[in-house]
Amino acid sequence: MSRREMILHANPEYLAAIENSYARAASAAAGDDPSISPYWKLHRSLAGFEILDRCTGTVRIRGESGFYFPGRSYSSLEWINTLDRLLWLALSGWRRTQAPVEPKALAFSIPHGRKGYTRFGYPFGARRTAYDFLRAQYHLACIAPHLPAEIQKGARRLFSIEIGPGTGLHALALKLLFQNSTLVLIDLPETLAFSSVFLTTVLPECRFLFLDGFARDEKSWSQYDFVLLPPDAARALPSASFDLAVNTDSMQEMEIPSIRDYFALLRRLLRPPALFYSSNRVEKWIGSGTTRLADYPYVEGDRDVFSRENLFMRHRWTWKKFHYRIPHPWREPRRGGEVMIQKLTVLETEKE
Repeated sequence: MSRREMILHANPEYLAAIENSYARAASAAAGDDPSISPYWKLHRSLAGFEILDRCTGTVRIRGESGFYFPGRSYSSLEWINTLDRLLWLALSGWRRTQAPVEPKALAFSIPHGRKGYTRFGYPFGARRTAYDFLRAQYHLACIAPHLPAEIQKGARRLFSIEIGPGTGLHALALKLLFQNSTLVLIDLPETLAFSSVFLTTVLPECRFLFLDGFARDEKSWSQYDFVLLPPDAARALPSASFDLAVNTDSMQEMEIPSIRDYFALLRRLLRPPALFYSSNRVEKWIGSGTTRLADYPYVEGDRDVFSRENLFMRHRWTWKKFHYRIPHPWREPRRGGEVMIQKLTVLETEKE
């Protein structure tokens, strides 16, 4: 049994669609998939989604990873980390050292969503935010200046695909900045329910397409704001359909064969400018071995727009004990393989 769960007041309009898609995808993926790492096998076994009251939209979600709970992470120091990063984004000189960035991407505030429903994040005056949302905005502020000018101005629709959206916070930040967009989110069915509940609650005015609707009419996907699909369904997406692909903090937890499969998929789905943004650890032990960034299947034809340490993730607040072993907050840098590298790469795509 997972130690972490939340009871949320979600958007009841979408609960049936989320439930049907969740059940359908989970049933199809019930077998022991050898491509899934031990890390994700554990997490999918601990994840859960249950509707408690359909009329009020009350649901229970559970999972072991803190990334599933916007504003209620696994760390007891999350509020301190949130405040620390909020001040860093607002006041530090990172924008000058990591230019260009898009200041408009830093809205800092999670929308209130439906009146009377769950409020995510921590209140800061009239705003609400969370550490993971600030991190998502940092990613976006670094990506946005490199998108084509017509997309930045809203004259052309942005089509983006994200692998492993977690809570959906990066998708939220992207949608707030680029309203003329279709965002496709690909995740395991057991974890896709988290982003489904979150996004349909904070953005009730958007149009959502889940697996059931996609299976009935896969050609209509581009008419929606958000399309939420398990990995198998992503193979039905048409070639050369996306401008941007994103993966943050999840390829580091996959085995290399799965990463190769996703790279092959992205090389088929992306079209110019064919941008792929990755922010993952240099290396991470995942139960069956170590996944290293150096082993990702980049090829000679790929061109990095930038490749650098992720400054947002350079340090964190943790608990430290000394003397009478009384815990107190301690700011420490990431060590060794924990260092995060953010890369924006123009991928070499499949030739027609």
